[in-house]
Amino acid sequence: MQKILDKELRSMILGMLAEESLTVDEIVKQIRFKTGLKKNKILKIINDLIDEGYLAKVDYNPPTRFLSYLKSGYSLWFWGVIAISLATLFTIYIMPQIYPLIIFRYILGSIFIFFLPGYAIIESIFPNLDELDSIERFALSIAISVGVVALEGFILNYTPWGIRLEPVLVALILTAFSFSIISIFRKLPYLRLLNQAKEA
Repeated sequence: MQKILDKELRSMILGMLAEESLTVDEIVKQIRFKTGLKKNKILKIINDLIDEGYLAKVDYNPPTRFLSYLKSGYSLWFWGVIAISLATLFTIYIMPQIYPLIIFRYILGSIFIFFLPGYAIIESIFPNLDELDSIERFALSIAISVGVVALEGFILNYTPWGIRLEPVLVALILTAFSFSIISIFRKLPYLRLLNQAKEA
């Protein structure tokens, strides 16, 4: 009985969308009015349809400026880069270096060295999420991070600062932050195109 209900609900949602463009809230309200089903049940079916490719998420008001991007949900990855960088600095300079707290330093340090720089670079090279899937982004981020850390270590070795903790930290933070800012400016044109498509 439950499977039949799910199938009917799916058909109802697809039928409604074939007639007119509706937001998720509008779909939920109309179906709740017709069937009395709970909101969570309807949202689950809508998410299933999105995952299966029957529906597509469209943002009707994407950010088109730098500051509005930073305030939107699109920038969560950017704030994640900042948060991991600050948390790593906290574990190095402020947190007591005693067991078991030092485990956090090892974990965050590993992410900071072996993932963050490459991730920021990948975001700047492939700003559109459709260009790479999450597994490819993850693998490339690790590979590029290893190369970047090696290159920065090589360069630092020939500077007056040498390969010490502070110069390495500064170099990696500057790399991650610089490429993150570049990524935002590379992502904004895609969001402007979405906005123009909405207005057309």
